Amino acid sequence: MILAVIMLLVWILTIIGWVIYNLYQKNFKLEATVIAQANFIGGLQSMIGESEKALKGLDDKIWMESDSELQTVFQNLKAVQEGLNQFNRR
Repeated sequence: MILAVIMLLVWILTIIGWVIYNLYQKNFKLEATVIAQANFIGGLQSMIGESEKALKGLDDKIWMESDSELQTVFQNLKAVQEGLNQFNRR
């Protein structure tokens, strides 16, 4: 009888240990994924800031005023940048 209780206790502890180990491994993988995503988003925000600075630098150029097609493209680029800036502020 005592042997059966000890075997049952060992079996239960083995199952609980396996569940805890499995959950720990899943948690470790999810934390690594979250950190990778945070790094990606940080890099994306940095790129958005750099593109905004470059676009503002182009906006100051005088040669943009002479070509209407170039102005249209530039206005479209500004609209895209505004959309990216809204994403960056969230």
